[in-house]
Amino acid sequence: IPLKNPYSLKAGDSLPVQVLFKGKPLSNLILYAGAAGHDAPLTQATTDSDGKAEIKLSEGGRWYIRGINLVQVDKGDHSYESYWTTVTFEVKE
Repeated sequence: IPLKNPYSLKAGDSLPVQVLFKGKPLSNLILYAGAAGHDAPLTQATTDSDGKAEIKLSEGGRWYIRGINLVQVDKGDHSYESYWTTVTFEVKE
């Protein structure tokens, strides 16, 4: 969840975000963020105990923030379930 309107930001700003899982803050989730034109993420951040993190937006253009939460389960045919989250937006030059 972006905690600021990402469309109000420009290159060099940071975007505070919060990750919830089943309605509760998700801590220790690594978030990867990148911009169009790059093969790999430009930055990463880990959520704190409130599920919050700051993503530094180093340049303008289209951005994504993504994370994957792996939950261990005992379901016989598989051991983990993965829950994906992604948000995309554009940053002013």
